[in-house]
Amino acid sequence: MITFFGFSCFSANSVSNLASLTEPFTIMETVPSRSCLTTFVCLFFCLISYAATPPKDTPKATHPDLSEDLVKERLKSIEHKLVESKYNAAVAANIHKYVVRYKKGAERILGRTALYFPIFEDYIKKHNMPEGLKYLPIIESSLNPHAVSRRGAGGLWQFMPATAREVGLKINAQVDERCDPHKSTEAALLYLAKQHERFGNWALALAAYNSGSGTVTRAVKRARNSDFWKMQRYLPKETRNYVPAYIAAAYMAEFFEEHEIIPNYPDVDLQVTETALVYDAYTFEEIVKYTGIDPDVLKLLNPAYRKGIIPADEEGNYIILPRRVMAAFSAYVDEHRPDSGDGALKTSVLPIYVLQSSGSLHREMLQTTHLVEAGQTLEGLSKEFNCSIRQLKTWNNLKTSDLIAGQKLVVFRRPSPAQPAIKMEKMKPMLVIPVVIPSEITAAPSFKAEKVASREEYAYYTVNRKERLSDIARKLPSVTTPDLMKLNNFDDDVLCKPGTRIKIKKLVVRK
Repeated sequence: MITFFGFSCFSANSVSNLASLTEPFTIMETVPSRSCLTTFVCLFFCLISYAATPPKDTPKATHPDLSEDLVKERLKSIEHKLVESKYNAAVAANIHKYVVRYKKGAERILGRTALYFPIFEDYIKKHNMPEGLKYLPIIESSLNPHAVSRRGAGGLWQFMPATAREVGLKINAQVDERCDPHKSTEAALLYLAKQHERFGNWALALAAYNSGSGTVTRAVKRARNSDFWKMQRYLPKETRNYVPAYIAAAYMAEFFEEHEIIPNYPDVDLQVTETALVYDAYTFEEIVKYTGIDPDVLKLLNPAYRKGIIPADEEGNYIILPRRVMAAFSAYVDEHRPDSGDGALKTSVLPIYVLQSSGSLHREMLQTTHLVEAGQTLEGLSKEFNCSIRQLKTWNNLKTSDLIAGQKLVVFRRPSPAQPAIKMEKMKPMLVIPVVIPSEITAAPSFKAEKVASREEYAYYTVNRKERLSDIARKLPSVTTPDLMKLNNFDDDVLCKPGTRIKIKKLVVRK
């Protein structure tokens, strides 16, 4: 809709002069004037011409990385596909929103992935579901556990209160389990599994998650087709945009580096965590007192507890703490329940902390660098350093598991070979979910070596998905697009197919 009296291009005087033209418009109702009519017609056509002039900073002109062909290629190469990566106006608009219009918001969302993606991935693996489901809370809540919609949906997965209770989540004065990263994730995945079983494809399952299975069933009947893209016009407006929004969220999470988006990762205390299942009541005040944890960190990690109290529960409640203070909490639990017997806190990755003689805790994380030798793999190194493959990949921003001799890897290690003994309340099996640390250091590239025979030789990057030489150059330290073009005899920034080997600069390697 065109507004006649609100153009930002006018100065204050211009607006005042334009406002004065309203008088002839009013007079025309009773005393027509040829000059007034002429003025009106001229102004009308000027406004139409102004409105029809396209803005100079269209996405296509100022954001070449969002060209239709390039985005289509990237969508096709997404590793964890959940739905058909169709490219249309709705998908393009949502991608533009994430990587251009609200870039700062995307940086905050990507920073939160360090907290929540490991939890999502753990439950997705447990229930044998597609890993692409981890992108869904991006469009639901922007990965904010405290998010509440206008209609009252809440939590990471945005459950309505009635639906939350149907899937077994508690909502009362003390706790809102929609905000619990563990319980809400498991409930959401089970709910999604039922929708997928009902409709037979993930596009319709996502639509049902948004607007209800009844709405989707009626739309399928009206369209006489179960293909989302062919029946979507029979769905509510919000649901029609839901699958395109999901595709855009997956694109943003997979290709943020190509758009120079830098994730705003939280403090290490919020990332290197462990989760325990407890059955007695504990207040945040006593947890702070006995562990020395920052109260704000405790609240951020445990958003489900409304009054700073973890209530007693026969089924157990989750508590998430920085790994460095879990030992102190374990000792307190044992002291709190001396009749429970002794136990041991079992972790898949050794905690990184130091217990001082005074009893106070402080963080001490030793960052080391490992030079990859010929034949070494991420799996073998994870066992050697007693950490997970995911941690090694995240610390070094590796997108594949391929290594090359001479490649430097950042590794975080515990400060001493011995860890203090930990006493823990004897309870049901302890669930411990370690969370990894995204590295702030420039990542080493992941690529395969030819042979490691001589002291100095070329290395080869193996393309895993369609990429241009410029995309590859951005991943590799001290490598430019002209370098790659010259070494590989290309005249242009060509698009390389998966499996193509690209020669890169000589590297000094260990024999």
